[in-house]
Amino acid sequence: MTRKSILDEYHYEKLTVNHDLNDFSCGNDDLDEFLKKDALPQQEKNLNVTYLAMRRKEILGFISISAENKDDLEELTKHIRTIAMKHQSWM
Repeated sequence: MTRKSILDEYHYEKLTVNHDLNDFSCGNDDLDEFLKKDALPQQEKNLNVTYLAMRRKEILGFISISAENKDDLEELTKHIRTIAMKHQSWM
Protein backbone atom coordinates (compact mmCIF):
# COMPACT_ATOMS: atom_id res chain seq x y z
CA MET A 1 0.00 0.00 0.00
CA THR A 2 1.48 3.34 -1.03
CA ARG A 3 1.40 6.51 1.05
CA LYS A 4 -0.98 8.07 -1.44
CA SER A 5 -3.41 5.16 -1.20
CA ILE A 6 -3.28 5.36 2.60
CA LEU A 7 -4.06 9.09 2.47
CA ASP A 8 -6.88 8.43 0.03
CA GLU A 9 -8.45 5.80 2.30
CA TYR A 10 -7.71 7.07 5.81
CA HIS A 11 -8.71 10.47 7.12
CA TYR A 12 -10.34 12.38 9.98
CA GLU A 13 -13.77 13.99 9.87
CA LYS A 14 -15.36 16.31 12.41
CA LEU A 15 -18.43 14.63 13.91
CA THR A 16 -21.72 15.77 12.36
CA VAL A 17 -25.36 14.67 12.44
CA ASN A 18 -24.71 12.97 9.09
CA HIS A 19 -22.43 10.29 10.56
CA ASP A 20 -24.06 6.92 11.21
CA LEU A 21 -22.68 5.77 14.55
CA ASN A 22 -24.97 2.77 15.00
CA ASP A 23 -22.47 0.09 13.94
CA PHE A 24 -19.45 1.58 15.71
CA SER A 25 -18.11 0.02 18.90
CA CYS A 26 -14.69 0.53 20.40
CA GLY A 27 -15.30 -2.25 22.94
CA ASN A 28 -15.84 0.13 25.87
CA ASP A 29 -19.53 0.68 26.64
CA ASP A 30 -18.95 4.04 28.34
CA LEU A 31 -16.97 5.42 25.39
CA ASP A 32 -19.48 4.05 22.89
CA GLU A 33 -22.31 5.71 24.82
CA PHE A 34 -20.40 9.01 24.95
CA LEU A 35 -19.86 9.02 21.19
CA LYS A 36 -23.42 8.01 20.33
CA LYS A 37 -25.31 10.13 22.87
CA ASP A 38 -23.15 12.92 24.28
CA ALA A 39 -20.38 13.93 21.87
CA LEU A 40 -22.47 15.84 19.33
CA PRO A 41 -24.74 17.68 21.82
CA GLN A 42 -21.65 18.73 23.79
CA GLN A 43 -19.91 19.80 20.58
CA GLU A 44 -22.93 21.92 19.64
CA LYS A 45 -22.63 23.64 23.05
CA ASN A 46 -18.90 24.25 22.39
CA LEU A 47 -17.86 21.98 25.26
CA ASN A 48 -15.78 19.70 23.03
CA VAL A 49 -14.92 18.84 19.47
CA THR A 50 -14.94 15.25 18.24
CA TYR A 51 -13.12 13.88 15.21
CA LEU A 52 -13.72 10.46 13.71
CA ALA A 53 -10.85 8.38 12.33
CA MET A 54 -12.20 7.03 9.05
CA ARG A 55 -11.28 4.45 6.43
CA ARG A 56 -13.37 5.42 3.46
CA LYS A 57 -16.80 5.62 5.14
CA GLU A 58 -16.06 3.24 8.02
CA ILE A 59 -15.49 4.73 11.49
CA LEU A 60 -12.34 3.25 13.00
CA GLY A 61 -12.11 5.34 16.15
CA PHE A 62 -12.54 8.82 17.53
CA ILE A 63 -10.92 11.54 19.57
CA SER A 64 -12.82 14.12 21.55
CA ILE A 65 -11.09 17.21 22.88
CA SER A 66 -12.66 19.28 25.59
CA ALA A 67 -11.68 22.73 26.73
CA GLU A 68 -12.52 25.04 29.59
CA ASN A 69 -13.92 27.64 27.24
CA LYS A 70 -14.89 28.18 23.62
CA ASP A 71 -11.71 30.13 22.77
CA ASP A 72 -9.54 27.25 23.95
CA LEU A 73 -11.58 24.80 21.90
CA GLU A 74 -11.34 26.92 18.76
CA GLU A 75 -7.57 27.24 19.23
CA LEU A 76 -7.20 23.46 19.65
CA THR A 77 -9.28 22.87 16.52
CA LYS A 78 -7.06 25.24 14.50
CA HIS A 79 -3.98 23.47 15.85
CA ILE A 80 -5.32 20.05 14.80
CA ARG A 81 -6.08 21.35 11.30
CA THR A 82 -2.54 22.75 11.02
CA ILE A 83 -1.01 19.44 12.05
CA ALA A 84 -3.22 17.55 9.59
CA MET A 85 -2.22 19.84 6.73
CA LYS A 86 1.48 19.50 7.59
CA HIS A 87 1.08 15.72 7.75
CA GLN A 88 -0.47 15.65 4.29
CA SER A 89 2.37 17.75 2.89
CA TRP A 90 4.93 15.24 4.27
CA MET A 91 3.44 12.51 2.13
